[in-house]
Amino acid sequence: DNTEFYLERDRAARRQQEIDRLEARLFTASEQRDWVCAAATIDELITYTQPASFERRNLQGRRGELAGLMDARANLESWSTVCSPTGPLY
Repeated sequence: DNTEFYLERDRAARRQQEIDRLEARLFTASEQRDWVCAAATIDELITYTQPASFERRNLQGRRGELAGLMDARANLESWSTVCSPTGPLY
């Protein structure tokens, strides 16, 4: 039981680190108007949320807004600047 506790604690810590990293990238992408990177980051973040949760609905709503910006080709010159080879998606 003790070993399982520590394994689960480490998994939870790694998961939270990944969520924190993705949220930081989402903030940077949004600030720089890199809508493609922001949308891809939200798609990743959604996988860490519970189905039917407020957090998931919030992310899905934001993703819909980003889809509209991408369809409108808003700030096209800023796209793919955050999630580039120097700041890759993964």
